[in-house]
This record gives sequence, C-alpha cells and structure tokens, in this order.
Amino acid sequence: MDELNHLFGNGSKNRSKSSSRSSQSKNNHRRQRSKTTNDVSFLTLLRQKYPQGVSGEELMNLLSSHVQSRQRELRSGESNLSLNTPCLSHLSMCVSHQRDTSSKVALPNASRMDHQRRATLKLSIMFRELAHLCLHQPKSKSNSSNSKSKSNSTSDLLPCDLSIFPTLRVLEARGVQPKQLLNLNLLRSTLEVLSLESGAMASPSKILSSSSGTDNFIPWSRLTTLRLSKCNMTVLDASVSLLTSAVVIQMNDNNLHDVGIGLSVLPRLPRLQHLDLSFNRISSLVGKSKYKKRKKGNDRVCVQFAYNGLSNLCISV
Repeated sequence: MDELNHLFGNGSKNRSKSSSRSSQSKNNHRRQRSKTTNDVSFLTLLRQKYPQGVSGEELMNLLSSHVQSRQRELRSGESNLSLNTPCLSHLSMCVSHQRDTSSKVALPNASRMDHQRRATLKLSIMFRELAHLCLHQPKSKSNSSNSKSKSNSTSDLLPCDLSIFPTLRVLEARGVQPKQLLNLNLLRSTLEVLSLESGAMASPSKILSSSSGTDNFIPWSRLTTLRLSKCNMTVLDASVSLLTSAVVIQMNDNNLHDVGIGLSVLPRLPRLQHLDLSFNRISSLVGKSKYKKRKKGNDRVCVQFAYNGLSNLCISV
C-alpha cells in the first residue's frame, strides 16, 4: 500500500511546524500536486516504476492496483486507462488463459498460480465496466531510416483482444493497425467515440465492416463521433452508411481522392452535422452534388474541404 501511495504522489505529511499561512500554502501546493500526479496515465507510472522493463507478473500487479484505486472514475468515464499494445496483448492473453484454465485442476506451485489467477480474474471483472481506453503503439527502436519498414513487420503488430472490455464507450488508438484490434466489431452497440490516428488503411471499411458474414451490415448504433486521421486512406466508401447515429465524422489528413460513394450515402445519416475532409487530395466534386433530402434530422451538413484545392461549403443533403 505504501508503494501505491508513492506512485500516486500521496506522500507522508510534513512533520515540521509552520505558521498558518505557510501551512495553507503547502496544503494548496499538495492538493495541486496530488491532482497532477493522480492524472498521470498508467503508462507513465509504469515507466517511472520499471524504467528498464517489466515482467508479466509485475505488470499485472501494478495494473491491478492502479485500476482498483480508480475504479469509480474508470467506470464512469471521468478517467481513462492508457495502455500500449504489448501491455494489452499480454493482458488479453492472460484473461483468455484464465477462462481456459478456470475448470482445470491445480498443478505444482499452485499457491503462486492461484495468486496470479485471482489477480487476473479481478482485473477481468473490473474491465467489464471500463468506459474509456487509450491505446498506443510503442515507437520502434530502429533507426529513423528503417523505422517505417520495421513498424509494418508482423512481429511488431501484437494482437489486442477488445472483447475483455464489453461495455467500452470511448476508444482512442494511435499508431495501432486495424488488424491488431481483435473483436472490435463486438463493440458496435456500445462505442460512442472511436478515434484512430496513424493507422494504415485504404478506406473506412477496414474498421467499420471488416468482420465476416452478416456482421458487415450491422450498424454502429451508438457511435456519435468517428475520427480516422493520418491513416493514408484513399477512398471514402459506403461503409460510412453504418454510422446511423453519427454527429461528427473526421477524416482529415489522409490521401482521400475518391469520395463520391461516401458522399452519396450521407442522406442515410439523419444526425450528421459535421464531416471533416480537410487536408486530403480531393480535386473535384463534379457529379457529387446531387443528394436527396433527408426525411428526418437536420437538412444541412457542414462538409469541410480545406486544403484540398476546394473551399469550405455547406451542402444540402
């Protein structure tokens, strides 16, 4: 417990006596410092505690303490859980292993195994109510000249099973590739905000309809905000029609040039108010301005085309 207090900046009180004014100043400073340290992400705490690397057991113990101390905030969405892909890959593997071995008999060294299983089980239960997850891909240790090719190697693309967060409402991922996000389709009825930055994909369908079978046609019923930035997308396809509750769609800083099909399905999105297509390669909108009036919702959508060789405009849909 002392170790946890140290990590979260809740140190012991100052033993020396001082005047009331000095005491009040120190208390204000302590509250301000405590607020700052409490806002530190789990990844920062992990680097501070284990700068030379961390074992799987140490990771699970620290993560369990962190999540338990912020359980209310993590459940309500007031605070987010920040993990990198190696952490989440190891975590999802442990949870999956826990499910597979829950009915098996105990083995030698069972006391230690039972402790690890209990910690994993406790984490898996708490993760069922996690509201906001931030996921990062670690920077490659290779030289800058080789970093691009190294980052795309299969050894760096660790799978991250999102099924351990069944009630997740906000997912922010940076540098994570779509194929790493296993079981993302299971969150179609819970996600409200989905943000993916610097992930490689040709079109939104790699995220919105990448599953097989009839799941491709199931809408993202609660998703109000979608951000796909710096993903090297070239095509805005019909998969955006699955965003039936979307209010804001941001696809800026890509390589979009074929947007005709995507714009043609905007009438199917009755709540859409803003579509950001700035910083792309859209050169012409000829033949893309014929829209039917939507039966419900706002009759105008603000589509931003800045830095495409086109001007910002509002189109009737």
